[in-house]
Amino acid sequence: YKSPSIEEEFSDKFITWGWSNKKSKYKKGFIFKNIDFKRSKNSKDIIFQQLCYLPRTQTHDEFYEYQHHKEKVFNIVRSIDDNLQKNIKIRLHPFSEIYKKDDYNEWKSFNKNIRIDRGYTNQSNLYFNARIIVHCYDSTGILETLSANIPTFAYFQNRLDHLNSETKKGYSELVDAEIIHFSSVSLAKKISEVYQNVEDWWYDKRRQKIIKMFVKKYANKDGRNIKNLVKILKH
Repeated sequence: YKSPSIEEEFSDKFITWGWSNKKSKYKKGFIFKNIDFKRSKNSKDIIFQQLCYLPRTQTHDEFYEYQHHKEKVFNIVRSIDDNLQKNIKIRLHPFSEIYKKDDYNEWKSFNKNIRIDRGYTNQSNLYFNARIIVHCYDSTGILETLSANIPTFAYFQNRLDHLNSETKKGYSELVDAEIIHFSSVSLAKKISEVYQNVEDWWYDKRRQKIIKMFVKKYANKDGRNIKNLVKILKH
C-alpha cells in the first residue's frame, strides 16, 4: 500500500484507529466500524472473505496476481477436512458484480455444492453463524473481527510485502500466533486442526495477549463514543 496515503499527505489532521507517530497531525482514535457482532452458541460456518479483482489500480499485472491468488484459495478450501466442507461459505466481494467478474460461477465450477454469499448480506447476520472467519486479503475486515475477538485467520499470498516496516512488526506477531498464513497448505491444516475446539485455541493466553496488543494499536476499542471523537477533533 502507498504509505503515506494521499489522505495522510493532504489532511490537516489524521485520526487513526489507534496508532500514532511523531507527526502531530496524527491523532490516536478508535475503530469507527460496528464490531458488536452477536454469534450463535452453535455456530458452524467457516466464512471465506474473498478478494475482488480491481482493474488497473497498480502498475503490475494485477489480473495474473488475482488468478494466482484465487487458485491458492481454491487449494485452501479443497484441503480442509472432508467432514468440514459442508460448513464452508464463500463471501464474495460486493464489487465482484460491479466489475462484471464472474466469481460466482467460477466458484460453482470449482464446487457446485459450495455455499456462496454474493456480498450483500449484512455482516452482523453473516457472522451470527460464523465459527471461523478467514480473510483472503488484508483489509479493515481483519481489524474488525480481531477487535470483536472472533476466531480469525488470514491468508496473504505476498506475505507482508505490502506493509511498511513499522506495521510489519505487529503483523509478524499475528504470523507467530498462527493467525496470518502465507501458505494455503498450512492454513487449511490449521483450520482443520482447531475447528472442533477453536475457542480453546483462540483464547490461549499467549495468543490473546498478541491479539490485544495488536487491536490496541490498530483497532482500538477504548473510548468508542461521540464525546471522545469531539475531543480529538478539537485538539
